[in-house]
Amino acid sequence: VPGDLARTVTTVLVAGLLARLPLPASSSLLERAEAPGAHPSTVALLLLAVAVLAVLAPVLGRAVVQAVRESSPVHVQVGEHLERHGALVLATASTAAVMALSVRVLGPASFVLFLVPMALLQPAVIRQRRIREAQRQTIIALSRLTDQAGLTTPGHAIRVARTAVPVAREVGVEDADLPDVEAAALLHDIGQVGLTRPIPGGATVEVSARDQRRVAATGAAILARTADLSRLASTVADVGIPQHWAEQRGDVPVASRVVRVVSAFDDLTGAGTRLGGGHGPVEALERILRSTPHEYDPQVVDALVRHLERRGLLAAREAARLRATATTPDRTHAAS
Repeated sequence: VPGDLARTVTTVLVAGLLARLPLPASSSLLERAEAPGAHPSTVALLLLAVAVLAVLAPVLGRAVVQAVRESSPVHVQVGEHLERHGALVLATASTAAVMALSVRVLGPASFVLFLVPMALLQPAVIRQRRIREAQRQTIIALSRLTDQAGLTTPGHAIRVARTAVPVAREVGVEDADLPDVEAAALLHDIGQVGLTRPIPGGATVEVSARDQRRVAATGAAILARTADLSRLASTVADVGIPQHWAEQRGDVPVASRVVRVVSAFDDLTGAGTRLGGGHGPVEALERILRSTPHEYDPQVVDALVRHLERRGLLAAREAARLRATATTPDRTHAAS
């Protein structure tokens, strides 16, 4: 796999270069580790530092590439990647450092002890990753049906998914559940294929609450008939549930509330709305806030504001004002 090969080559090159860089005592880490009387704890810490940097290099590379692709600040992407992969990086680096230290004691047998279990697990890991990627590509293909049929603005589902994942993480959704958030965001408008009268621009934010629920219910019915996607049916159905109903029910998942807010934001900042053909981020958020908490979850709106501020799409002063509005408990709200 090209991506796996690139990560492996990058890790090996960084580790090799760092191990041979001269230390303050004019000797490299490799020479110091092999020198007689070398302090074991110092060598171990240096090896761990080298391993962490080596394993971290491809992670940082992916963060930079994603920042360029999505036109978002590099430090934001780096922070998100470190949050997601930091524990795995540390675990991998620790294993590598222990393995390097054990070579002097166990000799070549250390390679067998460490590498054989990993080699046996690798095919299963790769197979599982390919299955997940195939499922993701299927979901993306389904999400484009409404675009290709002219029912939604091009790229709406992709944009909603890209924003919904970090917003969901912001409100406390576990990393293990984020793929389902992404999938629900990609498929939340699939129910529009069953409409006899298309919504202008596919902007569900501009239709009645009843029509929003009908779109969500139709999409859920489509997913319920698909074995691999049936788990998403209830989440997609609940995207059509306004916040005041969600509070009464008490079982509407966070993923549904996140997708509802982010989809409304993308509708309002796109060209599909009837009221002027698109708003700026501030105007769109102000309109969403006028319907919060009747239609939208205040915590999700607040998380969206923080996310947009980190991406540089909102000035700090505007973001602070909008966050204060979103979290004020006694303000008067009007339903949209």
